[in-house]
Amino acid sequence: MSAPAELVAALPQYDIGESIGEGGMGVVFAGVHRTLGRSVAIKQLPWDVLNHAASSELFDREARVLASLDHPHIVPVYDYVRTGREHLLVMERLDGGTVHSRFHGGGVSGEQACAIGLAMLAGLHAAHRAGVLHLDVKPRNLLFSTQGVVKVADFGIARVISEGATLVTHGGEILGTPAYIAPEQAMGNALSPAADVYAAGTVLYELLSGRLPFDNTRGAISMMRQHMFTDPQPIAGVPSPIAAVVMRSLARELDARYREAESFAADLAAAATVAYGPGWLERSGVPVLHLTPRVIAGLNSATAPAHPAEARTRPVSRPGATLVGAPAEVGEPGWPGADAPGAGRPGGAGSGAGVAGGEWPGGAGSGAGVAGGEWPGGAGSGAGVAGGEWPGGAGSGAGVAGAGPGGSGRAGADAGAGWSGGATGSAPDESASQAAVVWLRLAAAAAAVVLVVLALLNPARLPHQVSTVTLGGDSAAAPVEVDLSKPVVLTGPGQPGRVALALSAAGIPLGSASAEAKPEGNGFSAELTLPGVARWIVGGAVTAEVRTDSATQTFTLLTSQHPLASAMGAGSLILALFALAYLESGLRTIRNGHRWRGAAVGGPVLGLLFGAAVWLCVSVLRVHEPSPGFGAGCAVAGAVAAGLVVAAARRRASTVVSRPSGR
Repeated sequence: MSAPAELVAALPQYDIGESIGEGGMGVVFAGVHRTLGRSVAIKQLPWDVLNHAASSELFDREARVLASLDHPHIVPVYDYVRTGREHLLVMERLDGGTVHSRFHGGGVSGEQACAIGLAMLAGLHAAHRAGVLHLDVKPRNLLFSTQGVVKVADFGIARVISEGATLVTHGGEILGTPAYIAPEQAMGNALSPAADVYAAGTVLYELLSGRLPFDNTRGAISMMRQHMFTDPQPIAGVPSPIAAVVMRSLARELDARYREAESFAADLAAAATVAYGPGWLERSGVPVLHLTPRVIAGLNSATAPAHPAEARTRPVSRPGATLVGAPAEVGEPGWPGADAPGAGRPGGAGSGAGVAGGEWPGGAGSGAGVAGGEWPGGAGSGAGVAGGEWPGGAGSGAGVAGAGPGGSGRAGADAGAGWSGGATGSAPDESASQAAVVWLRLAAAAAAVVLVVLALLNPARLPHQVSTVTLGGDSAAAPVEVDLSKPVVLTGPGQPGRVALALSAAGIPLGSASAEAKPEGNGFSAELTLPGVARWIVGGAVTAEVRTDSATQTFTLLTSQHPLASAMGAGSLILALFALAYLESGLRTIRNGHRWRGAAVGGPVLGLLFGAAVWLCVSVLRVHEPSPGFGAGCAVAGAVAAGLVVAAARRRASTVVSRPSGR
């Protein structure tokens, strides 16, 4: 595919060649700077998406940030040109292929996979510090230079294109590739660097194990649903220290996942050193540049990270509870304290907020971190994971107790229960909370049943005195059907005078009309024309009131149009769906570990609206005259049900502790 004339005209300083790539993020053309002779890649962004002023301005700002990124593991942006509808990024051209092509062509070793992971995370960390998210990390966006340096491409483009809708389609692709997309991105929630961490973890999982963490045989939608609602399959055939780090990066809950790329990289470096031995990075043959001091410390570490797969499932303490042995401030799990010499080495002992004990025989220590180790004789105490994965591991503290044969843990002030396979601590608070959640849900279900029953029990007709008037020749002594799109002819006994007709539902006025009556036989006759909007408001059965100079009568009036062709019918249905959707959105926020501000009030209010809407919709569809008493009952039942559901979700979110993958 040759470059279009508009692109050639926009970049006269470049010789532009054929297309070398195409996808949801645009088309890439090869180019050479006429004066410098520098090979470049020119990305023509999708103009039909960036054609909107808001998206275009956003990408203008994003491009300036992208151009300022200067890191050896990020594809540099040399220029950004915007002319008319064209948005063009001029970048370094990398001819070493992609991680995807190398992985599928000849494969990569474990050392090489970890080195690629460190390079990828280094680039992500640098971009995140500049405020740029990637949101489409995948092997095809990891490019090799001719010197073998891995560089991350397409920073920030996905965020702009998908602004306002996390999942949008363009050019036949879904932005945020389904195989690598983070749960919160698939759900449309607020995004942070943790979304890129998840995608990077998925890439690393694939490079190490040769497969994706989820079944990819059932299509994109199934894949995204698995990311949202299913835990990944435990990674197989990978050294346990590295497996633990990778699985933590894939935690669905944000609080259990690495929050930023540097923490992930530091733990990965330490785990790879334990698994492959010192010097593994040099042996991999993959250059990794500009490592932060924290990652370098991981490379030089003699111990694996602090059981990140277990740290991700640490118990959630109650407000005000104090973790036994925990200092006032605890650093990122997996890092020895500043004054923890010898932690984790044979015979070593140390204290501080970090790794207590270690992975070698005789390791011992204390502090707020992992207590005990992965080898016989490991021991320690602290507020963290207690016990180890091998016989004899022991420890005390507030955390997960006993992870393997012979592992044990003593409960602290807010102790969690041990997983199967070892001795366990006690968790009465967790059990009580789980029971409370069950009871709250049962009570919410009972309130919902009451709502439905009340809606169905709403009487067909409200009590009225026998009416003596007729409408269109039909006696109002029984429910009378009227076409509100036409004038209503009302007749009755008595003297002519002013006659008024008013319609209402549960006491709420819906429309009225009045006219001077004319003598007719022994009574009167009046032609009343209701406002034109009344025919679109009134649906089903309503209460009609006729007022004359001498008397007032009420009766049941039925409309001739379909109930759903009215605001009462369609409007109540839409209101019910809106309230339910908004309530579910709030509950999803709570389930994802975030705070739903105003949940204590917003939940019941939405439930009240839902209950009232269900009552009205059912009444209209069944052509029953709405009763205010039953409506109030349904609204209260809905408010109670929603309030209980919110309380259950909040209680569960504050107490649930997920089990580690593979246990």
